[in-house]
Amino acid sequence: MGVPGSFGNIIALKKRRKIDPNQLVYCRFPMSPLPLSWALPIETTATETYDHSEYIYKEVKDVTKFNFPSLGKDFEGVYVDPPWHSGFKPASLKKLKIENVVTSGLLFIWVEKEYIPDILEIYKDKFVYVENITWVTLTVGNRAYVEKSTYLGKAKKIVLVLRRTSKQSKAFQLKHQRNPDTVFDTCRWKDGRKERGLEKPKALYETIETMLPGAAYDKERGRGRLLEIWGNIGTGRSGWTHIVEL
Repeated sequence: MGVPGSFGNIIALKKRRKIDPNQLVYCRFPMSPLPLSWALPIETTATETYDHSEYIYKEVKDVTKFNFPSLGKDFEGVYVDPPWHSGFKPASLKKLKIENVVTSGLLFIWVEKEYIPDILEIYKDKFVYVENITWVTLTVGNRAYVEKSTYLGKAKKIVLVLRRTSKQSKAFQLKHQRNPDTVFDTCRWKDGRKERGLEKPKALYETIETMLPGAAYDKERGRGRLLEIWGNIGTGRSGWTHIVEL
């Protein structure tokens, strides 16, 4: 329907139909099987690929007995994911002697909340606390994944960020305020096996790489200066040295 406008032109009016939100809606579908014309192509999820020469990957039987200084003593970032789920105790971290592989840089270590005081005590003479990162654990349905704890259920995992303190410490490139301190991600088992514990979000790799750009792969050195301890089987990222316990 059209009505004359103020300048002599015709304005079209469209009659709106009121729809009852509680009214049943019927949809007709063709008989099975559905024709291909009803389908939309789904693109595969993009995965990051890295040159195998840009990272180091080692599998060991017992991480606590590995000779880490043999890898180098100039790492700027050390990322540790202890197997707390298997009864691992904080005191066992002393066997790693992480202070021998990083003279200037940061230590990122996953810690169960009940062990936070123990970890800070273990490293108090070699590292200083500077920050923490929280992973809010979610189920596939975006509900909190809660584990049992002494007082309150655990619906998060914590990464303590510690800075190396020593007479040999030098300035290193550090980018601040590039990443948030909280990650929301769904839970999945490491390597698809429950006995290996929860797989940590890949966002942590990205956070560390962003914070420490100077630790990236260096052609002259033949490696980067990022070290992961207790990594996932088959992991390989540019600039990283991955130590995996079988």
